[in-house]
Amino acid sequence: ERVVAVELLVAAEAVELRGSGPLGRGTRQVFELVRERTPFIGPDDPLPADLDRLVELIRSDVFAQPGRPLAAASAG
Repeated sequence: ERVVAVELLVAAEAVELRGSGPLGRGTRQVFELVRERTPFIGPDDPLPADLDRLVELIRSDVFAQPGRPLAAASAG
């Protein structure tokens, strides 16, 4: 779970650094869920030590509900 949390954070950072041009609907939803829990960090800043909010997101099974909008899944 922590490895996946790091992957989500790094992917969100990449979107921010390259410019968040057109993202697909699902990708945009994941990006927004990650950003609700972790702020942008600069390219030379270390990864945050506390990834608990992203780990909680992963444990919530929000990504394991095919066909359901992520925003709705994260709300309940």
